[in-house]
Amino acid sequence: MATRHKQGWIGIDAGSSHLKVAQVALQGGRLRLQAAAMVPRSVPACGAESPPTAASIRSELTAALATLPGIHGRRCAGGLSMAYCDVLQGRPEETAAEHAAGACRAAWRADTTDGDEHWYTLQASRPAAEQLCEDLLRTKLSCRAVDAATHSLSRAVAWGAPEDASQTFGLVEWGYAAVTYCSVRGGRPVYARQFKGLGLHVLEEQACGELGVDRHAFDQLMNSRDADSRAGLQELLRDLAEPLAARLGGELERTLTHLRSHRRPAVPRRVHLFGGGALLGFEGRLSERAGCPVAPWKLSAAGPGIDTPHCLLGPAIALS
Repeated sequence: MATRHKQGWIGIDAGSSHLKVAQVALQGGRLRLQAAAMVPRSVPACGAESPPTAASIRSELTAALATLPGIHGRRCAGGLSMAYCDVLQGRPEETAAEHAAGACRAAWRADTTDGDEHWYTLQASRPAAEQLCEDLLRTKLSCRAVDAATHSLSRAVAWGAPEDASQTFGLVEWGYAAVTYCSVRGGRPVYARQFKGLGLHVLEEQACGELGVDRHAFDQLMNSRDADSRAGLQELLRDLAEPLAARLGGELERTLTHLRSHRRPAVPRRVHLFGGGALLGFEGRLSERAGCPVAPWKLSAAGPGIDTPHCLLGPAIALS
């Protein structure tokens, strides 16, 4: 029997701490991860500035593509780190007081079944968006779209449960510089909120201080082939992350309590975790606080030799 085969674009997520590249293919009606790579950012998108200074990803992207000889085509889509974005409730004209100089803005209507109209505005750093587009162009890729995690991860959630398009799910991207929550229906965000001050950069700084290494040496340790070394680091990170996880659980509980009281259609039946925080092992505790299952996200299938957890690649996969 013939099998449908459709190759996706090259998905490029310019994350805060790592650049991620992924490509998926549609095979027999199922999405399959065909290629994936992660490269540490030379300059993390995090710091006292808000938003941080935009840094080029060109060298990291070149290095990532060099490890993926089997990648197909030149068409791509780029993902902008949420470190460069703010989610505002309301239309652009209603959020004018919060307008940041040098920002580009896009609004979307969050359709739910409660009969009310809910609007959100995504405000992104124009220099960061322009830097990303320039880097893709100079790497001789054909950029067809630039997106933020609010929308790319909402598509990823829908891909993970195509049979439940009428249901509402939640997502938490617990990333290096930012934490974002969305309720998702039909592959679109119907509610969005950012949790401030919970990025994993705080955790990395503490771990580097404990070990007496810089972030590049720490990244090499995290990717060591020595399983015992990695297990020891994971245990250290989990201990250091306890306060962050408690605060995240509180924010998630507060958010879902609000939705249960005021926007029932946006209450999720389960929550998918993305980002480095998804690997810290707090899903049981977060499930208790959320009042519904919380677990790391995973695409249904992946090609041979791809062992990077899918929850780290969510935006890149969804951009493919």
